[in-house]
Amino acid sequence: MNVYDFSYDYIAFKTEKPCSLFSFLKDQGLSDRFVKNAYRKNLIRVNEMDPPHFGSLKRNDLVKIYYEDENPDPYVEDSADLDIVFENENFLLVNKPAGLAVHPTFSRQDQTLYGKLTGYYKKNNISRSIHLVNRLDIETSGLILVGKNPLFQQQLAKSFIECKVKKEYFALVEGAFEREIFVDKNILDGKDLKMRRTVDPRGKSARTKLVPVFSSKAYSLIKAFPETGRTHQIRVHLAYLGHPILGDSLYGGSRDLIGRSALHAEGLEFLDPFTKKPMSFKASLPADMQTLIDILV
Repeated sequence: MNVYDFSYDYIAFKTEKPCSLFSFLKDQGLSDRFVKNAYRKNLIRVNEMDPPHFGSLKRNDLVKIYYEDENPDPYVEDSADLDIVFENENFLLVNKPAGLAVHPTFSRQDQTLYGKLTGYYKKNNISRSIHLVNRLDIETSGLILVGKNPLFQQQLAKSFIECKVKKEYFALVEGAFEREIFVDKNILDGKDLKMRRTVDPRGKSARTKLVPVFSSKAYSLIKAFPETGRTHQIRVHLAYLGHPILGDSLYGGSRDLIGRSALHAEGLEFLDPFTKKPMSFKASLPADMQTLIDILV
């Protein structure tokens, strides 16, 4: 995308040559669905007017797409304890604690990140739905990216799929992990009720770089850099290597020292699709993992 201007309410582009409206917006990387929806709802303006007949654009035309206000979600919770790492017109970044589910489910309607974000939006008069870009397991703590409009979410989700987002995790694992390892092993979705995944050549491609930070005979602290985004990817690859994450009982990790999977999404790096500026964020380790590291290291 070559963005000319943007705000909380709109995004704008400027033409460089005569062209059609739909081909121009497609060249900006916008999906057909997004453009057609905006056109149908009369959210597109050309030089602050309705689009011209047949959508013919001239050089230096200013094309604006306005975001529509969205209906508030029904799951509204107290947002006082929401840990917001960063926020601007287009997105916010949250440090999710372990034990907090991302989405409401049939069995869990409250105490979710989704509900807390909805409460935060309502409190701050943000008239949008929650556009989650990435997700974390309930036991995993760390950074979750949330778009304030569907276009930002669409563009960043594409970056995740194309492996253009750098993700960095801390994990406490069992056993001596003494050298850097690059794991390139396919992961197959589980078929049992617990949805345990396995390394299997029939699965989808999954690649993870694993770097030791500290290692002893019994326990190690590592950094994990997943290049792909398969469900449970880091957990599966570490269990496959014989180094299950402490507390991760689904993949063989002991709960003697910690009552949840000792995995923390510490860092995110990506290119802002609107400004083209590199963005880099960190989330400090939660108290339970830091305490355990102090004991073991």
